[in-house]
Amino acid sequence: MSSCYQLAGLLALVCGSGLLGCKRIDDVVRLDEAVNDKEAYAKRVETECEAGRAASCTLLGIQYAFGTYGRTRDYAIAGQVLSKACASNDPNGCYELGVLHLYGRGSPKDPTRAAALFEQACTQKVNTACHALRDLYQHGAEGLAKDESKASLYAQKACAAGYKSDCEAAK
Repeated sequence: MSSCYQLAGLLALVCGSGLLGCKRIDDVVRLDEAVNDKEAYAKRVETECEAGRAASCTLLGIQYAFGTYGRTRDYAIAGQVLSKACASNDPNGCYELGVLHLYGRGSPKDPTRAAALFEQACTQKVNTACHALRDLYQHGAEGLAKDESKASLYAQKACAAGYKSDCEAAK
């Protein structure tokens, strides 16, 4: 038995006491599957996405975008699945969908759409999205003008979240 399943057993004992949320047991089991049984993990993520779990749709979209966990890289499918995640209010799904739009993977390159998706994610504390917005507004992009005040605003948010490289830009 793997150490993750042993930890899950311990969490199960503590769960009834109310000290830890039962959701954490599932997280440990999911992590163990991701490492030790990739096929089961991929199936679980797909099943949960089909059942409407937005965070699982984000994971599934990432699997298609990178061609991991037995999936063939397919940016079009990744975009469809990440759109579902974003529409279901998963900010990480919005960020990942923004990356696809930024680089034109599975859809035409659209930095303006990417910025809108990054903004949605940044307001929900996806710090990588704040960093990406700082970069977009600092340098500008096709269809998106440079904007030093916006770049500074997002640099402040990213700096506060621990992105040291953005701290200088926040000044």
